[in-house]
Amino acid sequence: MRGDFGNITLKKTCFYHRSFDVNLDTIAIGHYDGEAEPAMQTVGPPMATEPPTSFALVRIYCDSDGAVVLTGNYEANGTLRSLHLDHTRSGTRLFRQNDGIYMDPPSSLQMRSAPNPVTAGLPPALEPAASIQSLRLPAAPLPVLMNVLFTSYEDGSLIREDMLTQAENGIAMSTKTRYLRPSVVDEQRQIEPSCNVQLGKQRAAQMRTVE
Repeated sequence: MRGDFGNITLKKTCFYHRSFDVNLDTIAIGHYDGEAEPAMQTVGPPMATEPPTSFALVRIYCDSDGAVVLTGNYEANGTLRSLHLDHTRSGTRLFRQNDGIYMDPPSSLQMRSAPNPVTAGLPPALEPAASIQSLRLPAAPLPVLMNVLFTSYEDGSLIREDMLTQAENGIAMSTKTRYLRPSVVDEQRQIEPSCNVQLGKQRAAQMRTVE
């Protein structure tokens, strides 16, 4: 997804032939400045899907300097695993402030003393089995440009993108849905299954799979 705020891209990190005791494979959706956007093909809705493997909620705010891109990456069970805050101007990242399991708390949204996803505008957890219509978005601290929910299937092999609007009661409603499939070269097609197996093992062991 691309706009004046920059690129929102899928990033998959795999360590082949290594145990996850040494390195964790991860998948994430967010603002990655300076990285090539993977080619995506719009595809029709699948006849059936496996359960989601991860979620990402992106909220893009307007401020006097440009835009603030807030991204929360959630595990398949709905656990919020990371929070990224990127300040951008004309699509270029000015600086990044992060909060999460291993990141420093952001300060631009009055979160200097205690990190709080709800203060930034993210639900502290998602209900994977619930419909989008039951997703409640916390009040936004800044004017909202866009809310997008990405649902990842097969560890990023298929992505559902829902543009969300927020009712007065905070409940989100999907106004536009599309399905995306990353274009892969032959080498990726051969090695990606082993990466997905590794992610499945990490998930079964309740280890982190998103960043």
